[in-house]
Amino acid sequence: MSTTVTRSKSIDQQSPSEDAAASQEEGTARPSKDVIFELLKVRRRRLVLLYLDENDGVASVGTLAEHVGALENDKSEQALSSDERKRVYIALYQCHLPKMDDAGVIDYDQARGTVELTGAADCLFPYLDIDPVADATDTGGTLESVARMCRSALNALPTQP
Repeated sequence: MSTTVTRSKSIDQQSPSEDAAASQEEGTARPSKDVIFELLKVRRRRLVLLYLDENDGVASVGTLAEHVGALENDKSEQALSSDERKRVYIALYQCHLPKMDDAGVIDYDQARGTVELTGAADCLFPYLDIDPVADATDTGGTLESVARMCRSALNALPTQP
């Protein structure tokens, strides 16, 4: 007589999609740690979250593309070329915003081109709430060392579109 033992995967062994599905089945709105880190590993998604947080949680895809494009190209939004703006817009529209919507941290209405933060996004902000100026100056750092630290932190971030 043989018996089959079925063991469920631990949270750490689940893929992000399995984990998100499990969270939805349980009725929880908080994404798993794997999903959180998957979302935050791309700089464009972090910039979208920060922009929405600082602007009442709502924006159009065009506004987000201009803001993110300006930061990526170290220009003002008015100085962006149409190609620079379009490159960011397409990546947000086709890839990043749908992924964030699937994770439940934004409501993305692709037809209307609008994006809105959801309550589930709250769990992401502790990972984004880092103030390198305060951290460096609290330990006696100079403004020059703060700038150097910020540049190295930005250079270390992934630049995936």
